[in-house]
Amino acid sequence: MKKSTSCLLVYLFFLSLSCYKDDEPKNGITAENIEQDLYFGDEFQIEASSNTPITYATNEEYHARVSESGLVTAGFVGETFITLSNDNDSHEVPVTVKPKSTLYPEPIMDFGISKSTLIDELGTPETENEDAIAYMDHSAAAPMIIYSFDENDQLNSLGVLVETTYSSVLGVFLSERYLPANPDNLIFINALEEPKATLLIDAELYSQEYWLVIYLPYPATKMNKDSKRKILSDDIDELYKQ
Repeated sequence: MKKSTSCLLVYLFFLSLSCYKDDEPKNGITAENIEQDLYFGDEFQIEASSNTPITYATNEEYHARVSESGLVTAGFVGETFITLSNDNDSHEVPVTVKPKSTLYPEPIMDFGISKSTLIDELGTPETENEDAIAYMDHSAAAPMIIYSFDENDQLNSLGVLVETTYSSVLGVFLSERYLPANPDNLIFINALEEPKATLLIDAELYSQEYWLVIYLPYPATKMNKDSKRKILSDDIDELYKQ
């Protein structure tokens, strides 16, 4: 009888431990938003729950901001993620900011790569000279894209010709991808703060028929923006008419 009573007590003891563990608060994070596709300026609220306070942080504020309550505001086109964390757990919500305008394919902007490497990736150019290579019919709105190289045959700038009939669309295309850096000119950078920028984009009228959208590494290297624009314009004058 004593043995049976002892066994019963042991059983009840372990049962009580099991119940205690089940009743312990769960400190993990549960998030309902698995992944979000947004456009520039869109907002969405992250739906998350936890028994302890949740902290929200963005991996890249250029693409998305997040408030203390988990309200996400889409920034410029690209991908990032929002990290949710508490003392015991963390969770990531991927965010993709998509473009409304696809006026022309994004150019290759790996400044410093060799001409041969670029040709291997893009194929034989339709036209070229000693300083540049060009590809025609980049898109319906962009009849030409030109890549310019330094004396070591390394990419140092590029330009896209865009028909002026697409002026308003070009404005959307650039402003949803890049931060306007100068309110008086169509100059953009790829960061929220100038010291963090690695790319400068400058859209200027090439003629009555075309915009010339110039992409340059930032900050400027030995050759300034105006000098590179002159070289690109001269190359376009030569190559576009071949």
